[in-house]
Amino acid sequence: MQLLVTFLLFFSLNSASVSQTTFPEWVKEELSKPWFETFILSNSTAPSYITSDLNGDGEKDVAIRIQNKTSKELGFVILHNNSIEHFIIGAGKPLNGKLRDLSLYDKWKLYKESSVQVLTYTETGDIDGTKKVELISGGIVITMSEATQSLIFWNGKTYERVILSD
Repeated sequence: MQLLVTFLLFFSLNSASVSQTTFPEWVKEELSKPWFETFILSNSTAPSYITSDLNGDGEKDVAIRIQNKTSKELGFVILHNNSIEHFIIGAGKPLNGKLRDLSLYDKWKLYKESSVQVLTYTETGDIDGTKKVELISGGIVITMSEATQSLIFWNGKTYERVILSD
């Protein structure tokens, strides 16, 4: 009987959907607005959301894993605290003109450093070297199956992506 209870508890914890009740009120309000109607919350990657000052204004922002209801593409939304700004990363919206779906990125975590070394490429797409990029307020590292790592960071106007390893 104890084994059955343990199994059921494990199964229910691992199949639970993301609940808005864990979010601050300002996040719940933002997710109830019309712009969010084409998305659903996703628990495709643990943790399902991250809180940190992502834009350097001193306020805790929230990044939440989401899925586009129509295309099923995964991504996340970044909500800036004390503003009406929201930024969709992936989930059907291209980032830097390319990345629309983050379903292959199976991990994400905060990057808290003030600078980062990023890969540079030749015109033909070969790796050329690295360069240092100064960051306003860290960012979010996304990892694709222990291989490709990218950093999503605030550049002062919007979020952009740089490749850390290939």
